[in-house]
Amino acid sequence: MLEKFNIHKEIQEVYIHRFLFVLALSAITVFLPIYVYDITNSLVYTMLFFLIYNGIRIITSLPIAKITSKIGYKRTALLSSPFTLLFYNLMRNIHGVSFQLFFIAIVGGIGLNLYWVAMNSEISNSSHKEKRDHEMGVIYAIPIIATIISPFIGGIISNNYGFNTLFLAVILVISVSFIPFLFSFEHFDGMNYSIKKYFSREYLKDFITYSIQGVNFTGFFELWPLYFGLIITGTLNLGAMGSLRALGGALASLFLGKFLKKQNRIKALKAGVAGFAVTWILMSMITTPLIGFFVSFLNEMMMRTTEIPIFSGIIGIAENDDRLEYFAFREMAIATGRTFILLFMTFMFYFFGKTTSFTVGFIFIALLTLLLVPLARKMNIGEL
Repeated sequence: MLEKFNIHKEIQEVYIHRFLFVLALSAITVFLPIYVYDITNSLVYTMLFFLIYNGIRIITSLPIAKITSKIGYKRTALLSSPFTLLFYNLMRNIHGVSFQLFFIAIVGGIGLNLYWVAMNSEISNSSHKEKRDHEMGVIYAIPIIATIISPFIGGIISNNYGFNTLFLAVILVISVSFIPFLFSFEHFDGMNYSIKKYFSREYLKDFITYSIQGVNFTGFFELWPLYFGLIITGTLNLGAMGSLRALGGALASLFLGKFLKKQNRIKALKAGVAGFAVTWILMSMITTPLIGFFVSFLNEMMMRTTEIPIFSGIIGIAENDDRLEYFAFREMAIATGRTFILLFMTFMFYFFGKTTSFTVGFIFIALLTLLLVPLARKMNIGEL
């Protein structure tokens, strides 16, 4: 059960912000890959756009950690808002492949990285050790519950009023989402900026784990919406697909928030990884919308069942090391994984057809996903 609401309890300020922020992003995220494809009329250029969007995070994570160590978690998250808002505003008016398109990708990637380096540190600081697994379930469930209808509404807006109106609506809600942070104190702890130790053999397992998660994120946020929109059904049903898969994620998050404990994290992760890999393989064979909807639902359910146990465990790891530096390191690893799979898919789309490339990509993601369980065991996520 959720606690009695109190705006001054920091974990609940995070709940409110995440509700509004992800509500806005989910209205547009499922459509963004198709929107970029419509601009470029090329899967290769679409991959290059997202390659730059995610690749810039590799080289900006350390400077952002330094900024955060000076101004604090919430102020850095607030600093991300001009970049994020500018990104969506510029996307409204872009036409065709140009330098401006890739500049926009850089702006968006910087905004995304500013947000996640700061926000993950804030979530870690605001959560309570004795309630961590429950709170992480709620952290994931609250925005997903809000976004069950958001992609569907985004589809209605884009189909009836155009993407320009949808981008404006997203900009408005993102702006409002940061208001709860005005009620709280700033955090400056855990900011020694000594990140070199993370690039050692000891942390190689962590880096590979987060890189594989990055591969999964690209498959989830970019490749599957493209496949669904271009191969299966067209763009009209993307919003419904996004809402249905969010429902799967909400159910998994609520269940894990209620029952997940540090003692059963590995068991939950095993189930999530097995199901996640199966859904990726199924995706490589889907040609009909109805089955596509069903597998989308299962895919996000399994993604959350994989992601939440890992995230709950690594908060303890971050606290035992140095919170800010560890999450900057994590963002670099995630961006590396996303960059890797986007480079791979750029190569595939350049030399092979669409269907073959997507099939090979989904199977490759499934195989990499299976590595998460042995890697997480080595990280001891179930023992902290």
